[in-house]
Amino acid sequence: MSGLNDRALLELIADGAFYSGEDLGERLGVSRSAIWKGLKRLGELGLEIEAVVGRGYRLIPPLELLSADRIQASWGAASQTIKRLEILSEIDSTNRYLLTNSLTEATPVACLAERQTAGRGRRGRQWLSPFGRNLYLSLGWYFPGGVVGLEGVSLAVALAVVRALTDVGVSGLGVKWPNDIYWHGKKMAGVLLELTGEAGGGCFIVVGVGINVQMPSAAGAQIDQPWTDVSTAAVGQSVSRNRLAGRVLHQLVTTLQQFEQSGWASFAGEWRQFDLASGQAVEVRCFDETVHGTALGVDAAGALLVETDTGVRRLHAGDVSLRLAR
Repeated sequence: MSGLNDRALLELIADGAFYSGEDLGERLGVSRSAIWKGLKRLGELGLEIEAVVGRGYRLIPPLELLSADRIQASWGAASQTIKRLEILSEIDSTNRYLLTNSLTEATPVACLAERQTAGRGRRGRQWLSPFGRNLYLSLGWYFPGGVVGLEGVSLAVALAVVRALTDVGVSGLGVKWPNDIYWHGKKMAGVLLELTGEAGGGCFIVVGVGINVQMPSAAGAQIDQPWTDVSTAAVGQSVSRNRLAGRVLHQLVTTLQQFEQSGWASFAGEWRQFDLASGQAVEVRCFDETVHGTALGVDAAGALLVETDTGVRRLHAGDVSLRLAR
């Protein structure tokens, strides 16, 4: 965004009601020409501004902007744990932002953005991040036990996202190993974990979560796989982005505290309830080979077990891609 005036303008029209250029100019203390230019800039962010002669301008559909106060009203256990919550209008990547700016801070710290210009998924894939319609959230956490104690944490974090979505009324969810969240065969959310640290010492981990909340059709058309969003899955309900953000932070904090105390083993039973791959024919693309077989669930460290013609293979998340047979 180009500055405070644009944000103030967006806050005025976010409710989806009609406003005349004259009225908006009076409220913001600027000319009608400045209002028109501001609306044009908002349109360049991908927001749809409708202009009707005699009625004025309105935003389609209405937009719920992120609010620290409203997020904190729903974040439960996180209120006693998170040291800093930051909300940005635009950033390249919330994960990259925390990795760059929070390594020397007391953790945990959280960052959300209305829009990402270089959002990423696993294996370097682009994560489409249109302004104000979805959830782009990162949580920085320090693990004193270091990298060696993190086996299975990626799967546990996926369960935290499932818990949060369940909190706001979404049911019928499943997880495709290691951490993609699906609803009725379509992807709704994903997780990207990045860390820095030494094998023998503590490490700083950033948990990035992207959730499709109200994906615009134009942006959705650019996605190369079946997808869905919360507004589709939560039939008959209006899900607040701020409430969902609060529940995600609550569940991430609760989950990471549980993981620190008990490791992956305490999540194994819950994982089996949501595991979409277990018992299914799968194709796993690894660094230099493709493995075909039947998924047998995960082991005590969260590694995927695949029964192949040559025996059971044990595969770690890392840089691999799992596909379920159709």
